[in-house]
Order: sequence, then structure tokens, then C-alpha cells
Amino acid sequence: MRWLALVGLAGCAQLFGIDSTTGGNDAPPMAAGAKAEVERVSVGATVLTESEDLTLGSDALEFLVPDAAGSGGYDHVAATQAPTGTWTAPIPTGNPLVDFTLNGQRHIWAFPTRDAKIADVRLEHPDPSPADPASSLAISVSLPTAVAPGESFEILEVGPWLSAALDATDPLSQVVMTTAMTHLSGASIFAAVTPVDKVFALRELGGALTGVFEADGFTEMAGANTISGAMAAVTADQMFGATVDPTTQATRFAAVRPAVGTPSFSWDVFAAPGAASGVTTGPLLASGSVAMADTAIAASYSSTFAALGWQALFEYQASESRVVTVNGLTITLPTTSTSLVIPDASNPTLDLPGALAQTISIDQQPLSTDNATVTIDPTMPATIQLVVDRPGSIMLRATLYQVVPNDMTTAKLSYVLDVVTNDPATLAIPSDALVAGMPYTIAVTCYAAGYPGAATGNLQNPSPPFHSATTFSGVFTVNP
Repeated sequence: MRWLALVGLAGCAQLFGIDSTTGGNDAPPMAAGAKAEVERVSVGATVLTESEDLTLGSDALEFLVPDAAGSGGYDHVAATQAPTGTWTAPIPTGNPLVDFTLNGQRHIWAFPTRDAKIADVRLEHPDPSPADPASSLAISVSLPTAVAPGESFEILEVGPWLSAALDATDPLSQVVMTTAMTHLSGASIFAAVTPVDKVFALRELGGALTGVFEADGFTEMAGANTISGAMAAVTADQMFGATVDPTTQATRFAAVRPAVGTPSFSWDVFAAPGAASGVTTGPLLASGSVAMADTAIAASYSSTFAALGWQALFEYQASESRVVTVNGLTITLPTTSTSLVIPDASNPTLDLPGALAQTISIDQQPLSTDNATVTIDPTMPATIQLVVDRPGSIMLRATLYQVVPNDMTTAKLSYVLDVVTNDPATLAIPSDALVAGMPYTIAVTCYAAGYPGAATGNLQNPSPPFHSATTFSGVFTVNP
């Protein structure tokens, strides 16, 4: 995700192609331009921010003004970057949409503002460099106790955000090639470890962290990088309790169309460097499931990573899915409702306040069954209508995916774009983003908390708790 702060716009006369004057006070005031500023938030062992220069890669930013004669129902207005991270365009009135790409993905913002503030949140240390393909981790870690049945072990690089399962040997003695490690969701490259990163060997039993070894800081080089020492046992010294009502939440899921089954409920506690941005990625401290008859959660977890400034982030989630066959290929589409809170002693009621979109429509045509065919006006933006089960969403996100083949039997989702707004009336996608005859689905996320500046298009300062729910529309195609 990305965040922006906006600055004043100078030189408006030149931007509009008007001669500057030195005349009297009767000169008309200059019109202000539209603005947007992009800030990159790098979440590693620490969180750092800086203005982001989209011109260094393939990313870009422009503004959209509704225009029936324009492509997809919009006039595309070029923006100029100056200083780094701040984009302006000579649009004298109105609240234009911001159309931008980050990390190659297209986003459209439709907020009642001329001062958009966007944050690009990435799992990375700043300015990451690729690891040498010949680099590896030579691990030799002794354990405080013998390996017990069911235990698992992991090496985790926080900063590069790479992980790998380790053999349950005592001591842990093995070599892991960097290129054989797995990216955590959101990480982009096989980055080399630097001294600002943290590298851990982790021990887990029954969904709970039971042991941690932290390596000394190092700069990853080609060949073997030695990680050795003794793992320490950890104690679950923190408690968190919450009230829950799975039966009521299951009733809400039953109203979603296309229909999904009865949801399952789970909770997790993470040590999360990016907790303030709602990023759960980090060592798992504890986890558990919630039965339909349960009315409370009692979680115990370790404060091991608190000394690093990493907050514990508690996630409570209800999830279910449906399987759809599209052109002979199957795909699973989930429905989820999630709450992320910082654990404290308040014993909150977690009633999953994010609204579920029960029905999603496009241009007034309900997408309540799969493999429907719809008709849209190619000269106008395709509007999205929602029937939700709770009022009061502070922000809405509609993500358009194309359903494409994955292999001989399954399909997968290919991201096209998303639209983010605080007003359901402005939830629309450019019609030229939809290709006739191709299958699509729309994921709608309703946010109930976490973004206090959403009303004015300022997503720069998120704040826990985060409450949201996501529903997928029926798969549909557009008439030629």
C-alpha cells in the first residue's frame, strides 16, 4: 500500500500556459491544480518512509476526469512530478480521480479531494539488493530440549522476508540455499541480508512459538553464510481474551450471493514490525481455532520480540469459499471477515464489524450467480452497486480480476485493477478495462476501521484496529 502527503503548487500560470504578469491587484486568482504525493513505506526489521519516485521504474500516475468521449468514460490528464513523490496536473476545478500503478499494479482512487495522499507499503528493507544466486545459510543451532513429535522449525529473514522450513534435527545442522527459500506474501525479490535485518531460527509446536535463535547481524555474501549458536526456549508470558459470537457471523455469511458454506473461525497472534499499517507479516506467536459454540477466546503468547519494538497483532477471522467452474477449469473464491487489534486488557467483543457485500452488481446487473453475461456501455464507466449487511463503511475497495488458466484443470486470478473510494456512488471502473468475452470477478472489501483519513483520501496514517470483510462477485463475462 502507498501513502501520500501533499504540498503547495507553485507556478500555476505557467502550468496553464498563461503569461505571468506583474500588474495590479485586479488580476484574477490563479486556479489550483490537482495533487497527489506518493510515499514508500518499507517494512523490515524497522519501518522507514521516504518519498517515492515512480519514474525510476515502470510505475506512473495520472488523473482521470469523467468524459463520455474519453477512453473508458474518462479523460486522462497527464501529471508532472516535482519534487520527488509529488504529482500535479492543471485541473482547475472538481475532484479528479487518481490513476496510478505501484509495483506494476493499477489503482484508481475516487475520493472527494484534490489532495490525495497515497502510501506504498512494501515488505522490504530500503533499497534491497538481490542475493547472489550462489549464497546459502549454513545453519548450526543447538536446541535446549530434544525434538518432540509434531514440532516444526523455520529459518526466517526479516527484511528480505524469506523463509524456509528446517529439518527437525538436533542440533539444527543444515545448509539452505537462498534461492530455495520462499517469499513471504508481499516480498518482491530474493534480497540479500544486510546488518539492519534480523535472521531467526524458530521452533513451533501446536501453533505456538516455543523457541527462538537470533543470528548476529551480517552482510550476505556468495557461498556459505554461517548462522550458529544456541536456541532459547520462550515462555507464553502474555494473555489476551475476547468475546466472540460465531453463530451470528455464520448467519451473515449465509446471506452472501453466490452462496458460500458455513465459515470456519480462527485466531493468530503475530510479532509484526508493520502492525501500525495492518501488516501481520512476522513471526507467528500463537494460533488457534474457534468452534461454533465458543463465546470467548483466551490466547497466550510470548513477548519475545517486544524488545525489537514489534507490536503483537491479534487477527480474528471468519472464512469460507466456493468452488467455481469457468470454461472447464475450477477456481476457489473466498469470503472473509477479519479484525486486527493490538492485544490489551480490555477483553473486547470481536463482532467482525466490516460489512459483507451480500450482492455485487455491475451497471445494475446482479452478479449473484456464476458464469453470467452482462452488458455495459463502452462509453461510460461501469458502475458497481452493493447490497451490504451493515452500514457505516469508511472505505470501499473493488478489485477486478480476470479468471485465467492455471493448469490443465484449474484457473487462477489475474489482477486487472482496483478502485478505492469512501462513497459507494463513485465505485466504478473504466469500461475499457473489460474485454468482451473474457471471464471476470470483482472482490469487494468493506473497511469499518483502520484509516481515519479515508473521508478525505488520506491513507497516510493508518491506525489499529483494522476491521474489513471481502466478498467475491459471481464470475461474469461482458457481451461483445
